Amino acid sequence: MTDSILLSRRIREQVQALIADGDEGDRLPTMGELRRRFGGASNGAVQQALEPLKASGAVVATRGPRGGHFIGPKAAAEPRSLLRELRAQLDAASAALRAAETLLGELEGDAGD
Repeated sequence: MTDSILLSRRIREQVQALIADGDEGDRLPTMGELRRRFGGASNGAVQQALEPLKASGAVVATRGPRGGHFIGPKAAAEPRSLLRELRAQLDAASAALRAAETLLGELEGDAGD
């Protein structure tokens, strides 16, 4: 996995934790705040992290002077099932990462022979 994918996953995990601890309508950190929290992450990495959460209804984005990202009604209505689904996706991604790292280690070992 590339560094940007791993960074997006870390950002998404932090936002998911905020969702689990919050209530519907709570404001989430701004894009700028998330970029700063993650060492100057790009807008693209933050947007990539938020996209599946917005698609699932866990995050709602609004525009305007009072706009931003907020905990959505789906997250508030079904927090446990949503978090279980997201956890399953993260577990699958983690397993794929471990498999890729193992394969990379094997390939590097073969190259040294």
